[in-house]
Amino acid sequence: AVPALVEALGHEEDLVRGHSAWALGSIGSNDTSGTLKLRLEVEEEPWVREEIEWALDNLSRRERATKEG
Repeated sequence: AVPALVEALGHEEDLVRGHSAWALGSIGSNDTSGTLKLRLEVEEEPWVREEIEWALDNLSRRERATKEG
């Protein structure tokens, strides 16, 4: 599912981009962080930006928990 979600980050519909970002933050790995950061640089829709920021934060928290645990 991750490759399809990464592709959907570039979809013309903001609803698709936002949900893709959320899903990547939920099931993705740190490998997807770079893609999310690149999308954040060009994303103009405020709520999609929020979803991307949430996804990046969630991935970061999971990485820290894995290193600590």
